[in-house]
Amino acid sequence: MATKSREKAGKLESVLAQAWSSVTGKRRNGEARLNDDEYLSAGRRSNSAQLAQAQDDDLFGLLKTNDTLDEVLEVPYALVHVKDVHAAMQLAVASAGDQREDLVRHSLLFPVFGAFVLGFAIGLVCAHRLKHASAREGIGELPPGALERCEEWGIMVALYYLVKVEAFGIIDKETDQRIYGISDHWRLLADERRLAQYAQLADCVAAGKRAGEAWFHDESVEMGMALTHLLGPFIDSYPNQAFN
Repeated sequence: MATKSREKAGKLESVLAQAWSSVTGKRRNGEARLNDDEYLSAGRRSNSAQLAQAQDDDLFGLLKTNDTLDEVLEVPYALVHVKDVHAAMQLAVASAGDQREDLVRHSLLFPVFGAFVLGFAIGLVCAHRLKHASAREGIGELPPGALERCEEWGIMVALYYLVKVEAFGIIDKETDQRIYGISDHWRLLADERRLAQYAQLADCVAAGKRAGEAWFHDESVEMGMALTHLLGPFIDSYPNQAFN
């Protein structure tokens, strides 16, 4: 047990360090105000630049081997957003696993995590577009058409990230299983019938949106707490129920 605790502490420290490095290495150009065409062009150039960086092959390698995922490259700044989602979710699971291992090990983690990721990606994309569209800092809201487009982009970002998780895990598959007790049931998220029975997933998406917006403005948001605050009540709402 002591060995496992040391492994968990070491892995948590590693995840925090890697995620913090990713966060502090980002550059958000808050001064640039871009119209739709400019935003699309700049966002696609950003995707090309991100894809060319060999150090991110573990995250973007699927784009080089699976042509069906190429559509995500049409989403402006998609790969920057994927890196954010990746960093935030690693922090969320590592921190939540350290706080409430019982929650992270529960099979209902899968639908909650999927819904949280979906909301987080949408909130992140919307906040990024608004930042580059507003005439002044903190002023303005996205018009309905732009909001719908951002939601579609966020869905694409979330789907790509979840495909990556299904293939490689959150931290990695071995660590997910051995240290956090997360089994390999990600493919079940593709079955809409399994998800339809959980009405409260809409609340998880909404919470994810708030977390994504908050993360965009302040990367010190405690993601583990956000995840555990969702998992606890959700599991309590579906007693004796498993996602398998």
